[in-house]
Amino acid sequence: MAIRSGSWSGRHDGPGHDRDLLHGRCPGPGAARIVPLRGALQRARAHLERVAPAEDDIAESLDADHRALLDRYVKAFESADIDTLLRVLHSDVTLEMPPEPLWFAGREAVSRFLASRIFVGPGILRLLPVTANGQPALATYWRGEDRVFHAHAIQVLTLSENKVARIVVFRDPSLFPAFGLPRDLGAAEVPTAPWRP
Repeated sequence: MAIRSGSWSGRHDGPGHDRDLLHGRCPGPGAARIVPLRGALQRARAHLERVAPAEDDIAESLDADHRALLDRYVKAFESADIDTLLRVLHSDVTLEMPPEPLWFAGREAVSRFLASRIFVGPGILRLLPVTANGQPALATYWRGEDRVFHAHAIQVLTLSENKVARIVVFRDPSLFPAFGLPRDLGAAEVPTAPWRP
């Protein structure tokens, strides 16, 4: 089994005991409690298998339909257009932001969160296409008061049935250099390049 970015971290629907163990915490009073490690690891592996994207959902290269879908997704974010976003999201879409304990399921819940917290106005966000572990991803820049777009987050997407089915957001600007991207984009550096795999 290959663990891909966003395949399980931040997913908090597993048993609390297993989650604590995976995060290096020994639950219970003090450190004297003996944890059945083997069983916990087996349950954790089973959990990973359940939440990891299916191999069919990981595209090494994108066809024209998927590139068009991602272009519409980018346009929705950059123009703060919730109607366009609703059209590209799968009805069962999920949104996660590891390591934060936020998790949203369903088109309405995801779009409501994005509309209230992220879509604050057109021209605030710029998204650059990248690939993360074989999955389409977007480097997201947020415009500051200085009018410079600052590295904000990497969104790793899972596509299914020509819709966005899963969004895993890593809010860590230190990831940008690993993708060969700058930490900041000047106002004149708005990307116009087409989707690149």
